[in-house]
Amino acid sequence: MKKIFTLFIALLVISGINGQVYYSEDFNGVTIGETGIGVLPEGFLQINYDGKTPASNLSYMGNNAWILTGVTGAGSVRSISWYNPAGVSDDWLILPEISIPATSGKVFFTFDEVTIDPSYPDGYQVWVSTTGTEKADFTLVSSKASATTEWSRSAVDISAYVGNTVRIAVVNNSNDKFILIMDNFKVEELRDNNATLASINYGKYQKSGSSQNIGSTLYNSGANAIESFTYTWTDGVDTYTKFVDNVNIPTFGSYEITSDDQLDLPTTGVYSFGVSVVNPNGSADSDETDNDGSGSFVVVSGDYTKKVLIEEGTGTWCGWCPRGAVAMEFMRENYPETFVGIAVHNGDPMTVSEYDDGADISAFPGANVGRSSLGVSVGTSEFESYYATEREAPTPAEVSTKAIYDRDNDELTITLTVESEFDIPGDYRFAAVLVEDNVSGTDDGYAQVNYYSSQSQNIALSGAGHNWQQEPSTVPATDMEYDDVGRVLLGGYYGVADNSGSLLEGSQTHTFTMKLEGNYSYENIWVAGLLLDNDFGGQVVNVDADRNVEIISGTTELDPNVTRFEIFPNPAGQYTNLSLNLNEAGKVNLSIYDMNGKVVKSEEVFFNEGINEYKLDLSNINSGAYMLGTTRNGKTYFGKLNVVK
Repeated sequence: MKKIFTLFIALLVISGINGQVYYSEDFNGVTIGETGIGVLPEGFLQINYDGKTPASNLSYMGNNAWILTGVTGAGSVRSISWYNPAGVSDDWLILPEISIPATSGKVFFTFDEVTIDPSYPDGYQVWVSTTGTEKADFTLVSSKASATTEWSRSAVDISAYVGNTVRIAVVNNSNDKFILIMDNFKVEELRDNNATLASINYGKYQKSGSSQNIGSTLYNSGANAIESFTYTWTDGVDTYTKFVDNVNIPTFGSYEITSDDQLDLPTTGVYSFGVSVVNPNGSADSDETDNDGSGSFVVVSGDYTKKVLIEEGTGTWCGWCPRGAVAMEFMRENYPETFVGIAVHNGDPMTVSEYDDGADISAFPGANVGRSSLGVSVGTSEFESYYATEREAPTPAEVSTKAIYDRDNDELTITLTVESEFDIPGDYRFAAVLVEDNVSGTDDGYAQVNYYSSQSQNIALSGAGHNWQQEPSTVPATDMEYDDVGRVLLGGYYGVADNSGSLLEGSQTHTFTMKLEGNYSYENIWVAGLLLDNDFGGQVVNVDADRNVEIISGTTELDPNVTRFEIFPNPAGQYTNLSLNLNEAGKVNLSIYDMNGKVVKSEEVFFNEGINEYKLDLSNINSGAYMLGTTRNGKTYFGKLNVVK
């Protein structure tokens, strides 16, 4: 069964129960092999009346009108209308016999639908027979020119067949389109008037002194179209009512509502409210268990810095994905302090299945922004726009990420520190991602398909170390290095909670540890720390990256008088700056080591108590990866330094 996720800012569970279900098939009980194709359940018929030849890209259809695809436990059925030569599809899928009792009320055939390409949307018809399975036995009851381009649920009224045993047929009758997919077939009785509060749509985090409307989505779970209803919300003291009429919300349709009145948010704190949708069509609701919901605004001062996470879905097989690498490089170079970008690979040797599945990006290149805007387009201008919007959003907490790698014990320790200005109840989660730059490999899976090549679509694109228009249509693995590669999820995709899951006033920390075990180059790794709001679909509350992982040995004693150690710019060219915060003044030895441990530069500098910045000359240092170390009284700090000239 294909899961349908609609991400609202707040998502409520639709718990309403309709009448009797006379037939149900979700295609989850069918075994599907490695080919991704299974056998239709018993009683189904698929008839290919058009007999046309599928386009070469869809040859897996064979001579079938409909096939069952997916994986075991998550199947669906599909049909096509892209043929060679082009023509009109006439592909029938006939369901098993279904008996509808004479005592039934309003009965509907319901199902999920999606068409793959918005530019070539398949449509369909629904036919019903009370006799046989020949074409002449069926009567047309519904026709739709184009299925929806995102998964949605549809309903066809078959109440005229109450008291009969029927066969229902779904027919793809499209002319030179693409792919139609359906799932979760039901024949069920629906209650007359059933309004469901599907979601409350609002920005949870707001600045003090603002006022906010309350938005919601009504979903029609009933048999009758909803032409009017009443919307109410309360702040616990006053109740506000809005009567909505002159609407026509069909069965399984939805309607967006916004309150006329606003909730004032004068000072920091948590402001709770309740929402209801009632009286559909001026009558009592058939199911009053799904009319109500609640939410809370978290109102903050706006003093914390909001950083932006973009997770870019990519793959070496994806010819348009070089665009994503260029956009990621642009953002990293132009917004180094407040942008965190991670490449989530799909279908290549760098894929981390848990990450790929969690991100659930279906079109490549695609991106998730803060895990709130999902599957968005990829490009430099798009990323800048998403970034600007996210930066304006207030955040209730600041995140600081610190990573230390102990070479002797092969142990990476990541500490996330979260600071909040007041207690905030909820289900907040900590997560970290180990990220690696300069990833390469020798097998063909590391070769990058390139549609920008003059050998392919011949489109200008430069960045991420390549003039892609001048590169071949497949860039050899030997010429490719990949940056920002998400390697390991610590705490899983959805994170782990501390204590009650609430944010506490002041600071709280969470620590992750792992061993690299030779799988990752320690001089090329960095770490992103995430604070997630699990009450809001796992959205990113804030993020921070430690791009200068400290390298120590198991026998190294860290200097307790050093409370800040930062290297910038990094990568560096002719110079870099070292920022140290010392609890007491003193002489410090600065040394730069190559990756073999050889000292290539060393000098002694006097630093004052407090924050010091020292400009370090790199004019005689060749390009490469180095370690910059500070030593005082036998106690040491190390950080990575990349020199690029």
